[in-house]
Amino acid sequence: MSGHGGRPCPPEHTKELSSSLKRARTTRKKDTSAIPDQLDTLIGAWNQLPDGIAPRCAKCSPPLVAAWTQATRQPEVAAALNDVPTLVAAIREGSYLHGKGWFKFPWLFGKDRSGEWNAIKIVENNYRDTTNAKSKSAARWQVDSADFAHLASATPAAAAAGAGREWFPPQSANRSSVLRNY
Repeated sequence: MSGHGGRPCPPEHTKELSSSLKRARTTRKKDTSAIPDQLDTLIGAWNQLPDGIAPRCAKCSPPLVAAWTQATRQPEVAAALNDVPTLVAAIREGSYLHGKGWFKFPWLFGKDRSGEWNAIKIVENNYRDTTNAKSKSAARWQVDSADFAHLASATPAAAAAGAGREWFPPQSANRSSVLRNY
């Protein structure tokens, strides 16, 4: 340490310098001990989710506050995180999230691999179970067993009796008339 014309500083000056640097470092740090009201509200709502959905948020650490602060700098993310009732309702409906080891409170403030914010994806219902939509689609393709009753009697003797039957439907026939004829 120099400051005295190239000569080293006396020991008492070194102590003063190091203590003043420590004070400057501690005063420069952001105070993350204060929890923003919106974050406190979100933690309260998170901890009231039913068991099995996600682990509780035990404490609000400075890194958690920093992550929340960084995420809420984006207006769209801030809107999603500050609308606690909508976010919690989407989490309750998002059965894909329930009980997953990766689904923890800090995850809300992160992004996925493609750069999309997790909170926004939750509010947009990207994690909701879509089996109802799939079952509606599947129901459209369900076939009545009566349509295939003719196959039950397709024994060799029955096949010989109906040897003159046409096995391919005529071009002009629709599905229901073809199935009734066979």
